[in-house]
Amino acid sequence: MGSQGKKVLLTSNGDEISESIALHLVKRGCRLVLMGNEFCLRSLRDKIMSMAEAVVPVEVVGLDMEEQREGVFDEAVDRALKILGNLDAFVHCYAFEEHNLTSELDILHCDNLHIISYVLFG
Repeated sequence: MGSQGKKVLLTSNGDEISESIALHLVKRGCRLVLMGNEFCLRSLRDKIMSMAEAVVPVEVVGLDMEEQREGVFDEAVDRALKILGNLDAFVHCYAFEEHNLTSELDILHCDNLHIISYVLFG
């Protein structure tokens, strides 16, 4: 997948791994929306923008990833889609404090969407 101009949604809690992935994507010319704790991600966005000398803005969509309600996630994805128009890739890079997931993630068949899941349990 050539990166220039690709639209990527990245879930993050602002950890170093997601920071590195986001920085790499922005340096490659991707349009990026960070989704997770809005306060954390706004400072991460500012850091990435200055480190990458990015000309394409990095956007932030706030989301409480610990909330167990599917509708909250759907609403956040809808906000990201309004920003990007469509997605070329979804990178799930959120580190959970504790392993308390109640259900598995069901991934629908998406022919034109690259999905990368990187979940850490500490």
